[in-house]
Amino acid sequence: MWIILFASAATASSTDPLTIPAGVDVILQPGVVSFSSVTIFGSVKCNMTSGEKIELRTASVTIMSGGLFQCGTEAEPMASDVEIQITDAISAGERVVVVYSGGTLSLHGDASAAQVARLARMVSQGSSTLVLRSPVQWRVGDQLVVAVTTFNRQPDVGQNEERTIAAVSKTDKIIVEKS
Repeated sequence: MWIILFASAATASSTDPLTIPAGVDVILQPGVVSFSSVTIFGSVKCNMTSGEKIELRTASVTIMSGGLFQCGTEAEPMASDVEIQITDAISAGERVVVVYSGGTLSLHGDASAAQVARLARMVSQGSSTLVLRSPVQWRVGDQLVVAVTTFNRQPDVGQNEERTIAAVSKTDKIIVEKS
């Protein structure tokens, strides 16, 4: 059985948990949907044909044995944005994405747009030049996050920095501007 979770450009919001039973297939349509938690025994697939953004807001996503959460495939990667926003939870340990043995989380996007790169040298907070260890296929206008790598970082400190690429040199230097 297939179920369309919400209509195009709609916003669905609930403080209730959502459980997808085994044998039920759900298609996420573009728009925003919100639940206190999402538990998947069946399958959830993203409708990626429109090119519009899909946004899921929840404190936790749990994919049980036999469950599937899939956006894009290797042959047909996502052409639009999918944002899974892990929101505030009621108690500690609830802000998670869990995939149990036998469950599947399958996310496939544009490989050139989603790359992890290591810096060739340290940078100070607020720096505008990043020198990378190896080449990437980033372009001017792409957005990136320079993540903190300290061991006991506190997520509320705001040390991760969102940046927009202003220039890319042939020597793997990336010039960024504050987003």
